[in-house]
Formats: sequence, C-alpha cells, structure tokens
Amino acid sequence: MKVIQYIVCAFCLFTINTPIQCEEYLTNKSISIESSLNVLKILTNQQSDFQPFDIDANARINIPDALYPLMIHANMIPYEIHQINGTYYLLNHGKTFAGFIHTAERNDFVLNPDACPAHYGFLWSIIPFVSNTNACVMQSSIEKTLIHLSFFGNMMHENLMIGSFNVSMQIYTNIQSITGAQIDIQIVTSDKVSDQTPIRLFNIQSQYLYDVPLIDPPNTRGDTGNFLYIRITGRSFDTYWIPKNNPDLNIKGLSFIHMPGAKNLAVGHDHNIKYPDCEFTFTSAETIYFDGQYDITNTSNINALNVSISPYIMVDPGHMYRIGVSFLSNP
Repeated sequence: MKVIQYIVCAFCLFTINTPIQCEEYLTNKSISIESSLNVLKILTNQQSDFQPFDIDANARINIPDALYPLMIHANMIPYEIHQINGTYYLLNHGKTFAGFIHTAERNDFVLNPDACPAHYGFLWSIIPFVSNTNACVMQSSIEKTLIHLSFFGNMMHENLMIGSFNVSMQIYTNIQSITGAQIDIQIVTSDKVSDQTPIRLFNIQSQYLYDVPLIDPPNTRGDTGNFLYIRITGRSFDTYWIPKNNPDLNIKGLSFIHMPGAKNLAVGHDHNIKYPDCEFTFTSAETIYFDGQYDITNTSNINALNVSISPYIMVDPGHMYRIGVSFLSNP
C-alpha cells in the first residue's frame, strides 16, 4: 500500500505543477476546498479531520478533480487556455475572463468581465495596419504558459506589400482576471510606401450610446456605454474625449490613454456588468497620434461597437520603427 501511495503522490505532485488542459475539469461538480485539502492530506500520509475518501475508487473521486479547487485558490494554476474553433479562451476555474480570436487576417483580444464569452464590449485588434485598411498576411503563435503572443507578417495596401511588422505581447494575470500586458511593436517599411503614410498600431472598439432609454433610473433617457469618457494625455495636453461632443478627434503627441469602465445601462442591453478600467502608456521616439472616431449613425444601436480608437505613427520608406505599449486592466 505504501508503494501505491508513493506512486499516487508522485502523480499528485506532477498534477499540481502541470496546468490542466482537459475539458473534463470544467464540469459543474462542486468540490470544496476542505475536501481538496483532505485528499492532499491522505495522499501525503497526514492526519485528516474530515471524512476520508477512498482514493482508489475512481468512480467516487477523481484525484485531479478533487485537487483542482485547491490549486486554483493556491494560485498554482492562475489560468488555463482552451482553443475552440480558432478562439483561445482564458479560463479561471472554468469561467472565461478573456479570449483571443484568431483569423488569417487579424488577432482580436476581448475581455469578458462577467465570465461569459458572448459578453464583451472591448475589442482590441492587435495588428499594425495602413490607414483605414487592415489587409495583411499574418502568422501568429500563442504560448500557454506565460500567455506570450507573437504576431508577425507583411502589411498590404492596394495590393502592394508596403512593410512588415513584428508584435510581441506578454499578458499578466492574477487569479481572477487579466491585469496588464507589455507589448513591443516593430515596423519595417519597404520602398513602396509613400512618404508620411499613417500606420495604425492597433484598433480598439467599444460602445458609447447617446440619449437612449435607461434601466436605472427607470423610465429615463440619457447617455451610457461600456466606458464613461476617454482621457488622453500627451506632450502638451491632458484632455477628455466624450464621443458625442466630438465624433472625430485627432491629436498629435499621444503618450497615455485611460478608458474608465462603466455599467452599460441601456434598456435592451443583454447584460449589466461593470467593464474594467483600461490604460495604455506609449513609449517611443516616434510621434504618436490619437485618432478617435464615433459612428454617429449608430448612437443608439445597443448591438454596435460604435467607438473606434486607432493610435498611429507617420512613416517613410525604408525605415524601422519601434513602439512600446504598457497595458493595465483594473476590474
């Protein structure tokens, strides 16, 4: 029995240090922390104050299942990554708190504040693109351990390859959510690009609604959305962008963007959650421009991501550009 127990203990230690990647551990079975501790004590030949488990009866208790809640609460497994139909879902104890939607043309990063994959109001397309087109030829990889994302490819414009890009992104998490990221963007232009061509570093889409029926207070109208306003800071300015007041805003010398999250109180909105605060800090020798656009044809459409933010730089042919971006997310 001792030999069997040591073998099981070795399996247990391997399980603790290996992220669980199987769908069977995302079931709704409820196993308490006390039960997990009890199984761990049995496996390590310690006294237990709880009703003992029959660890040899697999039909009664699955060891990885039993230890899963303990590992989650001990920060041993801060997240899991599952891939379903081209989308990488980040999971916390079986609940989705972010996702990476991968296609041949782009990679989108989404936050799910209420852990529901269908509920997102923050769509971050992490790819440099030319002007208002996002055509490119791209390859990407996602590492499951440190959530390291690497995107690289060629930028296309009017059927010409006008440059290449390399984006490296390191995601930071805690036990409940994504807390931040560090992004390094490198762009190399070809001789086919025109002088002073705008290259957009990425694109963020969210929602701001104007003069719509509200849930709270009831029977009222007002403005709502997934954020309250956007604070923009640069070399010589510190201002606030409220989309309804200035649907098309362009400012030179950007260094900081703050999007304070809010509850979307529009009547008919399919969820009522608090979106996270998001901050972007830019580090570069290049001049960065803030470009914010508000789709005035969809100011009351609760299904539209009608706000678009695309920081950009102006490039010349035959040059290399490097931009660092720090991202913070606070629930």
